[in-house]
Amino acid sequence: MTRPDETTVTGSEGTACPSGGVAMRALRRVAIYFAAAAAAIAIAADLSGLSQWYESHGKNTVTAALGAFAALAALVMLGNHAITKRDGGEGFFARRGRAVEFGLLLVVSLGMFGIRIFDPQTDEPPIVAEGFTNLANAQGIDLDIGQARFQDVPGVDLSPSATGQQLNAMTHGSPRFAVAGDGGGSDFERCSRIAADAWSKVLLDAYDLRVGGTLCVRTDQGNLAALSLTHVPSAAEQHIAFTFTTWQSARQSP
Repeated sequence: MTRPDETTVTGSEGTACPSGGVAMRALRRVAIYFAAAAAAIAIAADLSGLSQWYESHGKNTVTAALGAFAALAALVMLGNHAITKRDGGEGFFARRGRAVEFGLLLVVSLGMFGIRIFDPQTDEPPIVAEGFTNLANAQGIDLDIGQARFQDVPGVDLSPSATGQQLNAMTHGSPRFAVAGDGGGSDFERCSRIAADAWSKVLLDAYDLRVGGTLCVRTDQGNLAALSLTHVPSAAEQHIAFTFTTWQSARQSP
């Protein structure tokens, strides 16, 4: 039943409901569609090889938004249930499918917020340089600006030896190198987790690096760079090639 001063409309399911119920139903459907779209984005990113980008840039945003919309949908259901019960109806959850839907959305909401709050991964700082380079003897790269230069130019962070067997820290030996482990997470997170005593200014075993591996660099400016190796040096081919991304150090953030 309805109050004398209340207008009603007939919903798509053929039952009378307060006009506010139409808005609630629309919000609930939008929330459900968003949840499905967010899940599809995550799956597509993983299948298309963009999972690293998703981990680095999209994971926190998607999980937080998905949790918020799932929570909104659950609240909309509770509001709809309260209104229909108040007006003498059977209640929103009288139908089993709706109760299951509510339960699933509640689980999604709690799960997504749990991931956002308790996941140890952090948002990445701004990127200051990225690109690709191929270096041989006497060549170097300034990872803070992403430019290949002669090895003795101030600001150059690394340069391979004549044989390519070792990588040397340039600019007064201030940069530091470390090989990233095989743990999960983005390149930034893996490089950030390296212990302080694992960094060195000379990498002596460059021949033992592997294509696809990640070399981490602390630049002379204190920024953090991740080098994804596309060619490793050998006695026959003494150059090293890699794509790189350099993130701004927290101490240099505005």
